[in-house]
Amino acid sequence: MKLQIGLVGLAGLASFAGAQTFQLGDYEGQWDNITFGSTGSAALSIVDMGGGVLSGSLDLGGFVFGQGDPDPVSFSAMLSGDVVTLDPFSDATYGDVSGGINASGDLSIDLMNAAGGAFVLVTLRGTAIGDSIQFDYEIFTDVGAAPFAIGEVNVRYVPASGAVGLLGLGGLAACRRRR
Repeated sequence: MKLQIGLVGLAGLASFAGAQTFQLGDYEGQWDNITFGSTGSAALSIVDMGGGVLSGSLDLGGFVFGQGDPDPVSFSAMLSGDVVTLDPFSDATYGDVSGGINASGDLSIDLMNAAGGAFVLVTLRGTAIGDSIQFDYEIFTDVGAAPFAIGEVNVRYVPASGAVGLLGLGGLAACRRRR
């Protein structure tokens, strides 16, 4: 009986943590540069640290910004209701990063001086809804100029293998009676 109550409590906490429009956890997919035809892997992980704090990691594979495979980058964000706001950060590959996701799941993130300053601005615009995060990007070399390159990133939520086992265990616990 205690196990069943514990699992129900866990399910309740999971739905509380999921106040935003998208799933917390691991995502996998790819990025595609439409202008130059390059592509690579994309892996994203978002973890609820409690107290409205999210921690994340992004790992893009391939020749990102034409410069090679960068190291994964870690970031943090604040979750307030349905709104996710990135804590602004700087990185040699991605530049000065800021933005977030609004209550409707619209993603808007800007990268200033990406690729060591080679790109004055990279805009990411798309959605983070349910088990999918997808956005288009535009890379600018000069303010007010046409984009130097455009592309897209599409990642899908990957359920944790333990979650299926936990659900199965919950079903067994719910069906089993104590004598």
